[in-house]
Amino acid sequence: MERVKKHWRVVAALTALLALIAFPVLADTFARIVDNATAVSAPQIVTVTSTAVSTVFSLNPSLGVGRPILRTVQNTGTQPVLYLINSTNVSTTSYHGVLAAGQANRDGLGTVLDLSKVPFPVSFITESGSTTIAVVEEIQ
Repeated sequence: MERVKKHWRVVAALTALLALIAFPVLADTFARIVDNATAVSAPQIVTVTSTAVSTVFSLNPSLGVGRPILRTVQNTGTQPVLYLINSTNVSTTSYHGVLAAGQANRDGLGTVLDLSKVPFPVSFITESGSTTIAVVEEIQ
């Protein structure tokens, strides 16, 4: 029994020590990400149709200045949107995924796609009709 108590005291001490070490590291990492952001794109509302491909984001493989920190796209319209990563040739037969639509324009129910780790162009098209997407890009 004494052995078990000693074991738990060691575990508690190590846990407390880990918390003292880890928290400042996490806080410092977050502060560096916030400090490194140099620009956020102006709000971009892009109309996507079934007849013309819309391409957003440029090719940017940089690991230093100019690299994307945050890239998101949200379907803010009422038509599903097909997307293709690293290409400008999305079609209804060649796509990586579909952004679900909302029930009404700008109702907040459309899919949000996080492309933060994708340093390539992304193209969009609808299967029919037109809709809008909201695009955000924050770069270092």
